[in-house]
Amino acid sequence: MVTFPGVIRSGSEAKLCVSLLKPEENLQLTISLVYSNQNRTLLQERTEKEFHRCLDFQAPDSDSVQEIQVEAQGENTHLIKKRKVKFISYNPLTIIQTDKQIYNPGQTVQFRIFTVDLNLKPIDETYKLVAMQDNRMNRINQWINATSTHGKILQLSHTLNPEAAVGSYELFVETSKQTIKEYFQVKEYVLPKFDVKLHKPKTVRANEEEVKLGVCGRYIHGHPVQGNVKMGLCKTMPVGIYYPYQYHTPLCVNRIAVLNETGCVSEMFPISFFIRSSEVYFMPQSLHFTVSVTEEGTDISMERTENVFLTYTIGSIKFIDLPEFFEKGSVIQAKVKVEFSKGTPFPYFKVVVQHDLSQPQELTTDINGLAHFIIDTSLAISTSIYVSAYASFTSQVGSPFIFESAFKTLQIKSKESPEKASQLVIKSLEEPLKCEEEISVTVQYTIAGETVESGSVTIVCLVSSREEIVYNGYKNIEVKGSDGVVEGEVMFKVPVRARMAPKMEFLVYCVPPSEIVLAASRTFQIEKCFENKVSLQFSPTTAVPGEENTLQISAQPGSLCGLSTVDQSVRIMESGKHLDADKRFLVKKTLYRSQLSLVHCVASVL
Repeated sequence: MVTFPGVIRSGSEAKLCVSLLKPEENLQLTISLVYSNQNRTLLQERTEKEFHRCLDFQAPDSDSVQEIQVEAQGENTHLIKKRKVKFISYNPLTIIQTDKQIYNPGQTVQFRIFTVDLNLKPIDETYKLVAMQDNRMNRINQWINATSTHGKILQLSHTLNPEAAVGSYELFVETSKQTIKEYFQVKEYVLPKFDVKLHKPKTVRANEEEVKLGVCGRYIHGHPVQGNVKMGLCKTMPVGIYYPYQYHTPLCVNRIAVLNETGCVSEMFPISFFIRSSEVYFMPQSLHFTVSVTEEGTDISMERTENVFLTYTIGSIKFIDLPEFFEKGSVIQAKVKVEFSKGTPFPYFKVVVQHDLSQPQELTTDINGLAHFIIDTSLAISTSIYVSAYASFTSQVGSPFIFESAFKTLQIKSKESPEKASQLVIKSLEEPLKCEEEISVTVQYTIAGETVESGSVTIVCLVSSREEIVYNGYKNIEVKGSDGVVEGEVMFKVPVRARMAPKMEFLVYCVPPSEIVLAASRTFQIEKCFENKVSLQFSPTTAVPGEENTLQISAQPGSLCGLSTVDQSVRIMESGKHLDADKRFLVKKTLYRSQLSLVHCVASVL
């Protein structure tokens, strides 16, 4: 078996992994890269022993679709298999960064331009054109064939006219391969004295009686704000033929409060007020949480608005003791359980169980939220039975609440079939995974229905990240047992590196004696970390206006550092627009966007 990514970056150091499983004779194994009738040999080896190995090879520089060819040649064996692989190049990413996102007329716009590769490392670049345009698309400045003058960062500036028109301005950068735009605002403004933070859940369920919403006000120096608060929670109905005219007016609950000594206050808002039983399909909606904080003594106000997602799905229906397999003629005894999202059972709820062998059954749950049902399989005419359970129509009439339905397909069990199915299961881990630590990933295996009395199976593990195989390993397990079922678990120790962030794909597979490939995969999220650790410290940590201060930066030798200083008040006005760890990983996603749909595509050749 040969495993490799379906998409490989052109010109990169690529990797593929080979598993030769239980050869029955001495074989000549040849792996080649085939393109336009030309063969490039990647591996050629003669062996009669089982092995598992990964090898590196240089990917072609040009973009192309080629084939990985695997040939096994022996006295009684001659097999040739091919699978396609796509080699694709990625343009470096050019970033434009302004010192802030909003300027008064007459202020100086400081900005820098830099270009990074796939590993976010700065590279040299000549910018054919850098231009600035006002809100009427008039070009007000330009730079031709600009190159960096400070390391690999190009730093430029432009002073706005004191009479500059307010509106959205554009920075335009053209390289030999791409065009990039960045926008900033010009408007007359006064820096805010304090910031307002909202405290709310992301989602609230429609059956909750109340939701707690809060707000805090902080001055730039961190002290709490004292003043009054107006809070409002509103639901805006979409305009359409399904909604009566009176629903077009927003539904609102308003509160007035006073900030406490910590600069915070919380209020309870009723959810039932926003629920209308005649709403069609009870579509999920957003509640708008709006807050206005007015500073005591000055009447200066700050406003914030954020959304709270309202969902009408408040619980689920689940099957209990419903087997994966059935024997024809048997009577299956199972249960359905209805529970709220927090796990509390829902008693006396009417639920319908439906399957292929009888008419739908309407059941009522007991005090534990359970209802029993049976399936007589003697009438089964196919090899499977599709079973579903959903809320009865009588339970839903006049109710806006939704319970997730349950679905399951039962497979017929032949006399030779085992009670359990062969499978590999990757156990979950606490996520996100921490960088620069070794994790233990447990894989549970079930090998069922194998006819051999003894033997072994190799479970192979591959970890990929950013379109590369970054780790591989294997474990051997014994396959024998009088009951025909072998169960257990193996553990793989995987080092988590910063270059793997923000996620890794964990793949395991094996080929039992029946030669039916078993495989499982799982995606693990990794904390947003970087290989280059940077620290920044002020000394002293607090200072008064006019006082001298020392700024110390520590990073790896040879690091390229870009600094900017801006009033904290400006950050309040442009919240969420500066470059941070989240946006840097969004940059990585952009760089790899062409392969995201294919990163799970792993070609295997037997």
